[in-house]
Amino acid sequence: MRKILANLEDPRAQMNPHKEESLWQEFLTLSVALDQAEQALIKINRETVSEINHLRAQITKALDEFTHWRKLMRETEVSFMANIIRPGYILKQAIRQKAYLEKEYIRIRNGIIEEDYVSIQALETDIQRVLTHGEHAYEADERSFQDEQIEEKNLLNLAKAMEIQNIEADNGEEQIIQSFKRIVLPAIHPDTSETNQETFLTVFEAYTTEDFLLMEAYVAYYRGDFEVDDESDPIKDQDALSTYQEGYHRLAGRLNRKLQSLQKDLTKEELEDPEKLQQNLVQQREELKQLIRDETQIIFELREKISGLIQFYLDVNRSDADGD
Repeated sequence: MRKILANLEDPRAQMNPHKEESLWQEFLTLSVALDQAEQALIKINRETVSEINHLRAQITKALDEFTHWRKLMRETEVSFMANIIRPGYILKQAIRQKAYLEKEYIRIRNGIIEEDYVSIQALETDIQRVLTHGEHAYEADERSFQDEQIEEKNLLNLAKAMEIQNIEADNGEEQIIQSFKRIVLPAIHPDTSETNQETFLTVFEAYTTEDFLLMEAYVAYYRGDFEVDDESDPIKDQDALSTYQEGYHRLAGRLNRKLQSLQKDLTKEELEDPEKLQQNLVQQREELKQLIRDETQIIFELREKISGLIQFYLDVNRSDADGD
């Protein structure tokens, strides 16, 4: 219709409207029809924009949930490390040290009885070697005995680490990265925004792990809602909006499946009662610490017994001398 009107424009301008009334009528009829078609298209575009913004709201809700659960998982991971992994490592090292000292005590004592040591100096050297090895070979992380304050992450340094590097990627991924750089980074950078730490950490995690789904979702989130410009070309608008509509439909579905997958990775306690989970971890830590204290007491006694083998050596040699 636009092409037909364009073709009629020049002849119409040169004609007498009274002599070429049919041509003028055709021009007017076509103009009215074109205007009606454009208005109908503008209405369709507005409905499309409404659907896109509705999909964006779903994406936003899913991202908020994802940020919440990732925050919970990070806290659980940190708590598990502090309350279980590190004390467990200390306990394991203590058990190994105890077993080593028990074995060495028996070896040295038998060596004394079997007269393997040519002098008391040789015995003292062996004992010192065993005690030193037992102390340093089974060192543990003493920080685990303390209530740790998790160091606050420096968001500015993390933001600098998010600077886009040249990478090999297919066209789709490259486009996501460029959009992420242009739209998301300024919106979450500590220098240019007031984004909360948990949102920043989740965005940072998506970037560093090259999670293109989350990156694309954050692009949609920070791009904001769409609007229809009445002065723009509705045909071009429809082409662009149709692309966004299809992409947002696909993105909302994929993001929802990712959120469901994340929730499957969470335990029942994490989903229903995270505070109880933390309490259980702290309780398990106290149990581990008690086991560590028990092992430490045994280790202390073993070291005393090994050191006391010097007196045992003297007693054995004195007995032999008296017997002679």
